Amino acid sequence: MSQNSADLPWKVRLFASLFSSTFKLMIRRSDGSINRRQLNFLDYKTSPSPNKPIDGVITTDFTIDEARNLWFRVYTPVPRTSTSGSEVNAPVIFYFHGSGFICMAANSKLFDGFCYRLARLLPAVIFSVNYRLATEHRIVKSF
Repeated sequence: MSQNSADLPWKVRLFASLFSSTFKLMIRRSDGSINRRQLNFLDYKTSPSPNKPIDGVITTDFTIDEARNLWFRVYTPVPRTSTSGSEVNAPVIFYFHGSGFICMAANSKLFDGFCYRLARLLPAVIFSVNYRLATEHRIVKSF
């Protein structure tokens, strides 16, 4: 059975509506462009943990091109051994974060937590790729 807005309590609907409206007023300018400075204020970033596993996962950042902010974070589950004592190979997943090319990054708390859970539960090695975001302004110059 699908859940529509009529099934939600009125307090939840009111909170969601107020949050959505406030978020849009803070982030979107009147011309439709995005105020990335305020958006980044709400985006909490995380650091990698290359030496200490967190929830059985080690993370490491690798920079491809610093000028273009191209890098990726690797989530590696702590090696597990099979009953014969040999290490078990893990699959590899390339993850490109959402947010419509306008906000957030591979080290945003939301996506970082998701990749930790994915690496731990599958277990799999996750490559979370950061990419250049779209421009902030409606009329842009060439790159």
